[in-house]
Amino acid sequence: MNISDIMEKREPQWKELEHLTEKFRSNRKIKNADPDEIARFSSLYRVACSDLALADSYCFPQGVSKYLNNLVGLAHHQLYRRSDDYCNSFWQTFFIKTPRIIVSDYLFWTAMFLFWVPFLTCYLLTHSSNDFASKVVSEYTLNNIEVMYEKPFDSMNQGERFQMAGFYIWNNTGIGIQCFALSILGGFGGLWILLSNAIGIGTIFGHMTSSSVSFETTRHFTEFVTAHGPFELMAIIMSAASGMRMGFAFISSRGFNRFDSVRLASRQALPILTLTIVLFSLAAMIEAFISPNPLTICQYFGCSALLFKQGIAILSGLLLFFYIVVLGFISLFLYNSSETS
Repeated sequence: MNISDIMEKREPQWKELEHLTEKFRSNRKIKNADPDEIARFSSLYRVACSDLALADSYCFPQGVSKYLNNLVGLAHHQLYRRSDDYCNSFWQTFFIKTPRIIVSDYLFWTAMFLFWVPFLTCYLLTHSSNDFASKVVSEYTLNNIEVMYEKPFDSMNQGERFQMAGFYIWNNTGIGIQCFALSILGGFGGLWILLSNAIGIGTIFGHMTSSSVSFETTRHFTEFVTAHGPFELMAIIMSAASGMRMGFAFISSRGFNRFDSVRLASRQALPILTLTIVLFSLAAMIEAFISPNPLTICQYFGCSALLFKQGIAILSGLLLFFYIVVLGFISLFLYNSSETS
């Protein structure tokens, strides 16, 4: 069979592949195409790849080889492109998959318990005992914190606030990554950081809101920490939970080898770790631009700065509840329904 016969035999298939390629490109989503067309497209694509590979052996004219090369490239792009665009992929991961992973992860709820129970216990013990705080946190640290909040944070310019935002993002995210990284080492390093943060923060909160601290200092402290607290504390809990997921997967491989066990656990842990970075960043922006701000505009409308910041904290808590619990259980229900159907 000479070259002209080969080209005459293949040309209808090339033209058909070109037509389907243009059709899929105009439809934007290949998954919406007819299944028979997709199967035919795949078959024609393989034939075109073989023809391109043998173009030199068959001594195809240069123009035909160039045409085949372009055709195969365009068809490859249509065949192997993502079925969903990046926006849909982000939506699926962030608003469906991640809440489902969090709400169904027993380690997340364990981390919630291990943080809030010590936190509240130390908070209450600080109010019931005058010397409890100094036994848990050094007297030197308590004095420094009191001095820090003796005056309101209302004298910073915008440049200083941006510097604060950058510092808080770096510092807070560093705590989360440290908690995650130490949790990978068997799960216990991050657990220690989680417990120490719960005990230390709960004790400081209790001391700064107790009768042993002046009313003005307590007000300045409460105004500063209220708004960004929900996002920051939840991020610490999530980073510990995602790290423990990785660490315990290494210890208990559930029948897999160690590498596969950790790799499977990372599919659950990494979306949560990404969310913690988002929460730490949001907390840092609030901490830099809202927490130290007296918000005099609120007073103009008859609303105190503290009340406004408490409103932000309540809104943040409701958003977290909606994201984790509501979206999580809805996604879990839909996922289980699709699995059983």
